[in-house]
Amino acid sequence: MFDFIVDGSPQAYADWAADYFEGDVDEGAVAAILAGKPLTPELVRSLRQTTNFDAIASEATSMGYPVAQP
Repeated sequence: MFDFIVDGSPQAYADWAADYFEGDVDEGAVAAILAGKPLTPELVRSLRQTTNFDAIASEATSMGYPVAQP
């Protein structure tokens, strides 16, 4: 059902997320995350302005995802 979300295509995920979350999703930010680039406050804000970076960074760190140091 959701195979297209994890097919590795930033555009496919961005399109799905834009519809699901009812708003634009930055395809470049999705591509950066799929490429494993470290999270930064700017990257997180480009996906959702109201997201708490510290909370996201903590969750990402617990999952082993890289987070840029300030």
